[in-house]
Amino acid sequence: MSQDVLQCPECDARLRPATMPEPGQRVRCPKCGTTFAAKTPRHEAIRRDDDRDYEDERPRARSTPRRDDRDEEEDYRPRRRRKKSGGGLLWLWVGIGGVVLVGLVVVLILVLRSVGGGATKSKLVGRWEHVGTGLSVAQILEFTEDGKFRLGGRSPLDGKESIMEFGSYKVSGKKATIKIGERSHLSINSQRITEIEVELVGDDEIRVKYLSFDEKYRKVKK
Repeated sequence: MSQDVLQCPECDARLRPATMPEPGQRVRCPKCGTTFAAKTPRHEAIRRDDDRDYEDERPRARSTPRRDDRDEEEDYRPRRRRKKSGGGLLWLWVGIGGVVLVGLVVVLILVLRSVGGGATKSKLVGRWEHVGTGLSVAQILEFTEDGKFRLGGRSPLDGKESIMEFGSYKVSGKKATIKIGERSHLSINSQRITEIEVELVGDDEIRVKYLSFDEKYRKVKK
């Protein structure tokens, strides 16, 4: 090979630069982009065999080496990975699923409460008689299916009953709360009763609490 011609060690291309570089000077091959050190002395311009001029390919300050360069100037910096747009969509579906799950749990709780309340109400419906002694009249409580509360008594002499509506009741679990109506007047020792708490102890027994009293009632068998 002539000393006025440079040969790329990578692709074997023969280069005829306009000005021969100094020995050891870095030169870039215009064909494959490989950078290599010149091994020939500096000479005047000589044209390439195919009559095309190739200028000295000296590395520019802001030039970026090709990714296929195999020398020490190759850029090994890792490329930044693009964020996948599907991540946001995934979190959106996760959020929607969480909201739906919470809604299902709330509905399930309400259904269980309604089922439990319905079972208590069905057991509570009917008449209940006071358990104990000391009363001249047998006190009777009555709970209707439509949520009405009635109170009255039965005479021990002739067995006649007198029952009146005093309010309404609501069931929560195994307990019920009786609200005395505004037009009804129910009092003991000049103390007005506005609310009565009822707890279902068994299938045929309840506890009734009002003011400072705590009484038991048993269901009247039909």
